Amino acid sequence: MGWEVLFCRAAKQTDCEGPIAVLTMATIRISKLKNFWKNVDGVAGRMASANGFISSFGIGELPWLRQATFSIWESKAAMKQFAYQMQEHTEVIRKIRAENWYSEDMFVRFVILKVSGTIRWKSPLERKS
Repeated sequence: MGWEVLFCRAAKQTDCEGPIAVLTMATIRISKLKNFWKNVDGVAGRMASANGFISSFGIGELPWLRQATFSIWESKAAMKQFAYQMQEHTEVIRKIRAENWYSEDMFVRFVILKVSGTIRWKSPLERKS
């Protein structure tokens, strides 16, 4: 079963309403791989139960080195609450910057305009259970 999402990039200051998608990508420095993976598993586990979280998918050609996640949230506010107010996540962000874990990274928000198709017979906008 395939699915298709039609979206446009959301400016950081956009007051968009409704579900949004977030693409995060980073190349982890080889010397920092152990620190990265030791710290992110707890955050990933907390994301699944975060208020407003709908779904996420790991993507990329070298996921242990070039980490990429596509996540879907009920709203921009819910995503920001997880990203910037959950203590475990903010601590990992602090370590990423202080210890220079990434050689490159990207964080992009998208407004979801249309969704069609299913993943395992569910809409991508239906919260994982």
